[in-house]
Amino acid sequence: MLSVVLGYLSHFSFLMIVACLDLATQTVGLELVVSPMKRVFSHPNSMVVGGMASLLGQARIETEIRNDILGGASGEIAPGETWVELWVTDESKAEAAALLIKQTLEQPEGEEWVCRECQESNPATFELCWHCGQGA
Repeated sequence: MLSVVLGYLSHFSFLMIVACLDLATQTVGLELVVSPMKRVFSHPNSMVVGGMASLLGQARIETEIRNDILGGASGEIAPGETWVELWVTDESKAEAAALLIKQTLEQPEGEEWVCRECQESNPATFELCWHCGQGA
């Protein structure tokens, strides 16, 4: 069985046309799959949304970023309308995606640490000292 997938994204759904070629029977078939999309996150900063899209991609959840070019319209339209949005292409994965985003955003801030080598203070997110490069 050989399959070719052609995808199309509309405003609220992901449409897939799957062309299947059965090599054993020499038959060709088409299957139409419509998967509703769902918005799972929005933020005014496109870098934050991009980070969440990357996080979901690592979890094998396909996403689409929308409104990433509306920042220039800030002040002309309602502020919430210009926020960058993250949508999952498969609505059945929306709950898992939202939970993963929530867990990531709720991670507690760690405490700063002091380098044993040079005594410089470093943020908790640093694994190496910013000043001398030694490990935490």
